[in-house]
Amino acid sequence: MQSMAGARHQDELLKDWKLAMAKKPLNPITPPGSGVGTMHYITGVQYLSGFKLHLQFEDGDWRVADLESHLEGEVFEPLREVSRFGTARLNPDIDTVVWDNGADMSPDFLYGISVPVDEPELMKVAEEQPRYETRNNPE
Repeated sequence: MQSMAGARHQDELLKDWKLAMAKKPLNPITPPGSGVGTMHYITGVQYLSGFKLHLQFEDGDWRVADLESHLEGEVFEPLREVSRFGTARLNPDIDTVVWDNGADMSPDFLYGISVPVDEPELMKVAEEQPRYETRNNPE
């Protein structure tokens, strides 16, 4: 029995095969196991400045999320005050970012809006921070 993802990948390959045979440009294909559809969790959180967080994900990658345009709704409105936003921390019980007012955000959402860190100095600072034990990543 073929999985839904396997069937989707097979369909993508078949469509590209038909395009190739017609000598037309191919569509990009997402390889199985590429992380698409993977559930993410956070293993490290650092407040940077403004509404930016430096986040480490389960794969060890550090990414920066700018949440300024995502602070809407009753729970997130209070976080528009920078001093409150700066209370962001990791909750290892749920493997994501939480704030003192009880707000939290989905790790998958945070991964989707964040960008990889390319700055060596920022990476060095991040690597020097203590790691947190999570239920999915015991030390």
